[in-house]
Amino acid sequence: MPELSQEAKERLMIVLNVVQKAIHWGFVPLVVYLGYRKGPEPGMPPLTLMNIFGF
Repeated sequence: MPELSQEAKERLMIVLNVVQKAIHWGFVPLVVYLGYRKGPEPGMPPLTLMNIFGF
């Protein structure tokens, strides 16, 4: 396996940190968005932002 230079290792670590933070902060909003996009199950009240956030 080829050795990576120190600069390449640093860049790889930066990219991995950005990806990790994007997944960490983006997972819950993605799930909420997908649920809102799909709509409610049959027989359930319509989805609104007020219902989703409990107001």
